[in-house]
Amino acid sequence: MKSDILEYLTAVPTMGAQTIYRLLTKKYPDIYIHRKNLYNAIQEVRRCKRIEEKDDAENMLQDLY
Repeated sequence: MKSDILEYLTAVPTMGAQTIYRLLTKKYPDIYIHRKNLYNAIQEVRRCKRIEEKDDAENMLQDLY
């Protein structure tokens, strides 16, 4: 499910939790999604994405050498 959240946030970075919740409930109708867990997962994905962007120059130099 985190991969779906990452996909949605990559497509539209400003997408809100309510919209992601609606998309996930349509995709997984049999699974109950706790909103608090969803909010935590969204923050974790955003935090990891921000760290990757922060180290972009470092990652480029490591690829070159």
